[in-house]
Amino acid sequence: MSHDPRQNKMLFPDIFSKKLEVQFTQEDTSSDSGLLFLKQIVDNLGIVELASKCIKDKRDLDRIKHEMKEMISQRLYQVSAGYEDVNDSDKLKSDPVFKLISKLNKDKAESIKELASSSTLCRLENSITIIELDNLVNLQVELYLKRNKKRFKNQKSLNIKIDLDPTDVITYGAQQLSLYNGYYRETCYLPMVIADGDNGDLIAAILRPGTKHATYLLIPILKRIFKKIKDKYKHAKIEIRADSGFQSSGLLEYFEENDIKYSLALIKNKNINKQIKDIIEEAEKEKQKSDKTIKLFGEFGYKADKWNIFRRVIYKVEVNSHATDVRVLVTNDHKTSPKKVKEKYNKRANVENIIKELKTYSFASRLSCKTFKANFFRLIVASFALIVFQELKKNLIKPV
Repeated sequence: MSHDPRQNKMLFPDIFSKKLEVQFTQEDTSSDSGLLFLKQIVDNLGIVELASKCIKDKRDLDRIKHEMKEMISQRLYQVSAGYEDVNDSDKLKSDPVFKLISKLNKDKAESIKELASSSTLCRLENSITIIELDNLVNLQVELYLKRNKKRFKNQKSLNIKIDLDPTDVITYGAQQLSLYNGYYRETCYLPMVIADGDNGDLIAAILRPGTKHATYLLIPILKRIFKKIKDKYKHAKIEIRADSGFQSSGLLEYFEENDIKYSLALIKNKNINKQIKDIIEEAEKEKQKSDKTIKLFGEFGYKADKWNIFRRVIYKVEVNSHATDVRVLVTNDHKTSPKKVKEKYNKRANVENIIKELKTYSFASRLSCKTFKANFFRLIVASFALIVFQELKKNLIKPV
């Protein structure tokens, strides 16, 4: 097959004995027909309908051309289709597929020939208030519970694992509250990503200033999530997994006071190293006698300076032909063996894949608005796009 760019015709000299020419003359065509499948998921979850109720339309309703539902739908589908910039809407506003799925008001369908322009969507982003953002964060959690309704309902003993992880979103302009982070060595935002530890479903993505600690606002956020879970599933047990960035005596005390199981990585220090020094030496001696990787698990009681009590600390010492690796966790799970605790904790690595999908495929890294609130709204739209993709993935791998 060859293409003649001068005549915009496709030629098939190797297939037919006679010359065949194909010329595309149809107007108003689209290359995004796959969005029709996403529309079924969006409609089933009710994302657009529910999100539009979270935002108060402050415009003169008698003079508007594009309803709130239409604009949210348009923005969500554009991000889902890979059009991360608001400016893309200037070309897509006439696209027949986007017009079909963005739920235009039937009474206005004839008079409105196009969807919202980039300037209209930009005004929407910059009109979002703190209260509306709070409503949209709540909606993320409600969507999580809705998506897992069948799974939770069928479990007699409901144990919900929740993984926490902050991530850096690099910024390049003068975005509000975009600050230099000494750990990441860059100017950034530091959103918190909260996900289900079993199936990877996104629970919430919450934007935070770039210099805040991993635990910043975490307890109020978790209180809200736990309350929503407990309101629907009073018998639910919650388990938290997080990395060493979440070391905080206040956070551990909160978990213990509210009967929440946790496993958190610890940063090694001289006191912890002293506790496991003999174990490391034993593992390294065993390695000298064997070609196999040596793994030793154990535990000890430990009380950091700011801890109010001694806590159970799990360690894993692994010696292979390249290096000696030591991992340490603190947990209030006193029934599970050290090896099983570490194996369960390892599964939290899936949250890092969720973050990659959120930043790469849903364009959560595209927080280029001037104000913090507008960027927060962009992050939430990206989280909605990820939720849609996660549901699509479930349907694609569903057994026949």
